[in-house]
This record gives sequence, structure tokens and C-alpha cells, in this order.
Amino acid sequence: MHRNLFKAAWRTNAADLSNAWKVRKRCWKNGICRTQSSNTFPVSHDFSNYHLRNNVGSRFAQLQVVNALRMGDRQRASKILLNIGEVNGYLSANDFACILEYCAHTPDPLFAMETWKIMEKKSIDINNRSCGFILQAFSKGGYIKEAFDWLDFLGENDRMCAALPIFNILLSGCWSSKSLNYVNYCLELMDNQLAGKSEVTYWELLKFAVLQRNLSTVHKICKEYASYYSPSVIMLRKFIWSFSKLGDLKSADASLQYLLALARQGSPSISISATGKYQSSTLDIPIPAKKMLYKGFWLDNLAFLKFEENLNNSLGYMEVMHTTLPRAHKYEIPSCTGSLSAVQNNILHCELIEKMKHGRKMISRPLINLLRWSFNDVIHACAEANKYQLAEHLFLQMLDFGLKPSRHTYHGFVKAAIKRKEVAFCTKVVEIMQERNIQPYNDTFALLSIGHSKQLELDLAEFFADKISDNRPKYIHTYNALLAACSIMDKPERAVRLLAKIKKLSLKLNIRTYELLFKLFGTVNSPYEKGNLLSQVDVAKRVRAIEVDMAKSGIGHSYASMKNLVYKSSRR
Repeated sequence: MHRNLFKAAWRTNAADLSNAWKVRKRCWKNGICRTQSSNTFPVSHDFSNYHLRNNVGSRFAQLQVVNALRMGDRQRASKILLNIGEVNGYLSANDFACILEYCAHTPDPLFAMETWKIMEKKSIDINNRSCGFILQAFSKGGYIKEAFDWLDFLGENDRMCAALPIFNILLSGCWSSKSLNYVNYCLELMDNQLAGKSEVTYWELLKFAVLQRNLSTVHKICKEYASYYSPSVIMLRKFIWSFSKLGDLKSADASLQYLLALARQGSPSISISATGKYQSSTLDIPIPAKKMLYKGFWLDNLAFLKFEENLNNSLGYMEVMHTTLPRAHKYEIPSCTGSLSAVQNNILHCELIEKMKHGRKMISRPLINLLRWSFNDVIHACAEANKYQLAEHLFLQMLDFGLKPSRHTYHGFVKAAIKRKEVAFCTKVVEIMQERNIQPYNDTFALLSIGHSKQLELDLAEFFADKISDNRPKYIHTYNALLAACSIMDKPERAVRLLAKIKKLSLKLNIRTYELLFKLFGTVNSPYEKGNLLSQVDVAKRVRAIEVDMAKSGIGHSYASMKNLVYKSSRR
């Protein structure tokens, strides 16, 4: 019933293949690069495949337009485009598809419109493929209103009947524009034209629900999806991401355990396309449309009640799968006070990494990647929610399953443990990472430095701060924590050294830094001396230097900096 936005392949004959190959060789010799295919669409192909068709001269001219756009020579690109439009003889939408695909991928909505005007001048009927490219160029380029207007114009003139893939592109553009009104309007159009829904549709709605921080809508989308589909591993991965982003650890962990059970069963089959897109072996068959299924973006209460029975059955099926399919071993998590727990020692010595390696042979590399990313999402959500025990349990599940943690996994785990004040344990985890040639993130080093600063372990804190190889403004917080520890420990000499490092790294100081500097250097060397006239003059010079530096940075006094300054001045 629905037409695909793209065809699965193009048929060519031997003569076309030979001629196209010769043209491509000449293109390379003349310095014309082969353009890349857009990976936005579900069934997109490389331009090299597209060139292997009839009318090789048209393909070559399109390549010239694309390469002119890449080099920023829009005037030359427009001139070649006009030459294509002036060709005598029959032209079709396919003679502009290469250009439009580049405009969709870039995106370049203005040149896409320029191309369409040439097609209109030649009275060329637009097909779904070209329509999808133009809509994507508009929506990705921030012209979502124009995208809807243009589609309405085609519909009013009986030039195009929008199919489900077209609406999915528009939904993706609505997400980019972050507009709830356009999402509602798009859903209304889908309902009026009985377009139905597919897994891509549900994914676009999920992204917008997460953007709106609306957990209840995510649950409703999940339940409606489960009433029509047996959850695929790709959609499970997306639901895990959604629940994790919104902090629903219970739902995220339940979905993760279900995904893990499917992986142990060996049933999922996914692959990676030529464009790098993960795809399932099962067909994404659209759901037939039902009138008034939605009222805008939010589910209608009556529609929701209709699904309730099926949804509960679907959730019950998931519970049965949890109990019948093989699952990872559950660990009793001991308390993490005092010395390192037995679980922590297992992690540190990695006794579980060698377990179940035979299971990894049964799982494809794409599925291993999906599992690792899903574990990472939930572990990082645990860190945000201060749920260290669950993060520890999931980390052990990864090892038990034979998944090799990435540095992103370690960062989330360290972040969760730091909040539990397991700083010594985290330090050992990072040491093990380095022994395995896994380079920690700069953020991981920053976490450890801040953790040791809070425990007033200045040597270790400074050691990990020195490992940060980045001067982005956020890393000033690491040095602020060190300066605060120096203030508590009354170590102004170390603070001077740290300030020199900050200046060398060209880190931008913030108001918190200046507050600490006034606290550290706004007085004489108390309590070692009461201060004489000379020392008071030195203090005044230091305070003046700090204020001058504040002015250069465009930072005004805060209540805390004024308080520190006045307090120190009164002590002088």
C-alpha cells in the first residue's frame, strides 16, 4: 500500500557498467571526488551505485555540481545546473537525484529549492525519492515550515501523495526544530491520510518525548509499540536509551535484561549496512492507520484504554521471557564501607572476564555493540541517580557476559563510584585501565582529581589534574577543587604553583576561582605571623592584581568574593 522512498537496487546492463566505470576513472584523474551517500535514509545507496545507470553524461554533470558545492563555488554549481536544465530531450527526476541527495546530506535547502525550480521549469514530475531529499534538506536546514508548505503545494496540485516514509522525514525535521506544534500537525496529517506507523515513526516520537523530558509519553509510546510489535533488539536499544536519559532506571534495567535474554537465546539477527546503519533482519511492516489513534502528540485517553489489555499481555510476555530464557548471574552486592568488597576485588582482578567466552562466538559484532551501548547508557544513568550498587551489578553482568567494557563504560562506573566516595577504588580501576592500554577520558581524570581534593589528598589530586590534556573551560572546576583543598590545608605555596599551571594551560578562570584566590592570598601568612606594614602592602598588591585580572576577564564581584575580600581586609 505504501511506496518506499527508495528502491532497493538499480538494474544495469554490461554496457552501462563499462561506460560508467570509464567515466569514473576520468573523474578521478581530473581530481573530481566521488561523493558520499547520505546515511539518513533507511535504504540509501552510495552514489557509485547510482552512477551505474543510463545517461552517464548526466551523472557526470551532477558530479560536477556536487564537487563545486563542496568547494564552495556556488556560482559555478548554479551554472552547471542550468546547463543540465537546458539539455534538449527527455529529463527525469533521476537526472537531479544526485544533487538533491547531496543537498539533503549537507544540508543545503537553498540549492535544493534552486534545483527544484529547474525541474519545475522543465515540467519534470517529482518522485518520492527526490521529494524525500528536498524535504530532508528543508527540515535539517531549519526550514520546517517551508517543508510543510512545499508538501501542501504538491498535494494541492495532485503532484504528490505523501507516504509514510515522507512523514517520517518530516517528524525527524520536527525533532530538529524542537517544535511540538509541528509534531502535532504532522501527526494530524498522518491520521488524515491513514499513513499508519512504522518502527521509524516510533523512534522519531521517542526522540521528541525525550527532548520534552516527558517520561509518561515514553511509556505510552512503548506500550503502544509493544501491542503491535515483538520488540526488536534495535528498538529495545532505543527504549533503553530513552528510559536512561529520563532517569527511569527500573524500566531501563528491565528492558536491558530482556535484551540480554534475547542475546543469550541467540535469536536476534542484525547487521550493518554499507552506510553504517544498524538494521534488523526482520521487516519493518507499517501498522495500519486507525482514525483518532492520536490527539496530537499525546495519546488520547480512550485510545489508551483500548490498548491496555494488549499492553499488559505484552508486558506479561516479557516477564515470562525473563524467567524462561538464560540470564546473567545475579550477584549479592555487599555494603561498600571500609575495605574493598569482594565484588570490587573481582572487578579489579577481572576474574570474570574469561567466563562465557563461548557465548561471544554466538553473537554478532553489531549485537555486541548494541549491548555495550545499552549497558553504558544505564550505567551512566546510575551515576546521575547516585545508584552505585546497580552500576556495580551491571558492570559485573557485562564481564559475566563476555562484553569488554569501553572507556565510556569505565567512565560511567567511576562516576557512580566517586559519588559513593570510593575514591581509592576508582584510582585502582583507572590503573587497571591503563595496564590494558585503555586511555581514560579527561573527564575521568577530572573526577578522580576532584575526588582526591575533597579528601584533601593534594598530591594525588594534582597528579590526576596534570593528566588532563585539554583546556576547555569546564576543567577549571578541577583546579577550583584543588585550590579549595589548598585553602583548607593552608597551602598557599601549592596554590601559587597551581595558578601558574592554570595560566600555562590558558584555562579561563571563573568567579569561583577568584573567590578562592581572595581567600588564599587576601591576608598575610596567618597564623604564622600577625603581619607588619610591609606584609600588609604585599597583601594589598596581591588583592589589586587579582582584581585587575578579574576586570580583564570581564568578571564582576560576587557576594562570596566581596565577603572574602572584606573579611581578609578586616583581619589585616
